[in-house]
Amino acid sequence: MTTIPRRVLTAVRSRWRRRSATAAVSEAEHTTSSGRWLWVIRESDATVREVGDRGWWTCSPDTRAGDRALIYRTAPHSDIAYLVQATTDAFPVEPGHGLPPARSDAACDYVVLQCFERPLTIGAMREDASLTGWSALRISFRGGVHPVPDRVWRRLLTQLGAASSELLAGRMHVFRRESDIQQCLVEEPDRFERVGLPRLRLVSKELRLPSRRRPDLVFRTSTGRLIVVELKQGRVHLAAVEHQLADYMAELAEVYPGEAPPLGLVVGSTLDPDARTALSRLPGATFASLADLGFTAAPRPTSRSVKRTA
Repeated sequence: MTTIPRRVLTAVRSRWRRRSATAAVSEAEHTTSSGRWLWVIRESDATVREVGDRGWWTCSPDTRAGDRALIYRTAPHSDIAYLVQATTDAFPVEPGHGLPPARSDAACDYVVLQCFERPLTIGAMREDASLTGWSALRISFRGGVHPVPDRVWRRLLTQLGAASSELLAGRMHVFRRESDIQQCLVEEPDRFERVGLPRLRLVSKELRLPSRRRPDLVFRTSTGRLIVVELKQGRVHLAAVEHQLADYMAELAEVYPGEAPPLGLVVGSTLDPDARTALSRLPGATFASLADLGFTAAPRPTSRSVKRTA
């Protein structure tokens, strides 16, 4: 029987670990659709200068209103310097002149959310073990647009010093459907700070109750008290309060006996008079508007095509 030297085994195992980490990130890039991107621009073409600036840029045809993108500037900077948000779905772009050769046949409008005081250089990214295996970094961001996996996105924002409260300040999240609101609140519970609910901790998304009904979101407050959240992308009517929020609060009290009665929050664009009356009679329940939480509805899609001209 042949004995493999320990130093050879150690080297093989080390290579295997690196290969496994690379494969895990690569697989995540293909299986996670997070609506987060990295756009590559030349400094000479950059129109981004200040928070609130608006413009349009080439993007992936899969881009949707509300998606976010980090902007990478090529040499001499070679860094990530800005965070923007798409304000429209991708629309077709006709070939033309006046911009760098098209890397995509689609573009979208955007608004600048943040200009980072300390941009993140490609050198610093390469030295970060947490970014090992990110395909876009391995090819030095060649191309015009790259998807960013959730894990990589979080790491990049951490390295850029972008606290969640800073990212949320003054920012509206564009939504198309109720599930967009739900997922945003799961990822960004700090939005509730805007309505006086700081440091919420997610318990469950669509928790299955004994009745087999599923409230949209259940959190715990900073004091440990349960709060159930019912979401509506439009106006909140009486049924949402009486037959959903009130029922969920009562059933959660039975599921967690001995705890303080759960709180309730119904979210929508507006509250109709009957719903407002019912809510006032439901102890521990309140209303928050989508606007207060930083949400705005996406514009209805229209046929649009842009021709790049000099």
